[in-house]
Amino acid sequence: MDIMIPAEELNECGKNSTITYNAGDRLIITGSEQLKDWDAIASIGYRLWKPYHLVFMNGQELSPTTRRSDPGKMLSLKAPDMVEIVGHAFDYCYDLASIDAPKVRKIGEGAFKDCISLTEVVFPEVEELGEEAFAGC
Repeated sequence: MDIMIPAEELNECGKNSTITYNAGDRLIITGSEQLKDWDAIASIGYRLWKPYHLVFMNGQELSPTTRRSDPGKMLSLKAPDMVEIVGHAFDYCYDLASIDAPKVRKIGEGAFKDCISLTEVVFPEVEELGEEAFAGC
């Protein structure tokens, strides 16, 4: 059984967005505009009290101001349409083990800093890599 939460109910995470948590282990974010409030999403993941996989669909982008107080137990990130990952977007996500973002062209400074479990990364289109993007991995 899937649980769907319109983003408007979560402090305007992003216009036209929906967050779905399926009974398996996926937290899926769909939408067409910037993700404005990472804390709302991180709190859902944290409240799951178990590991989850984060999936961004339909071009959802992280805003440069998005930060999260606790990444929870995110195990993987899949972002098939994302073209940029802003600085410090996923730093200190200690359980993040894999990233699959085939269209990402730019990764900001410290984006995955101290993701100590990171073992698999797929970024075939990257053109610009920020300073210390993977420091401590």
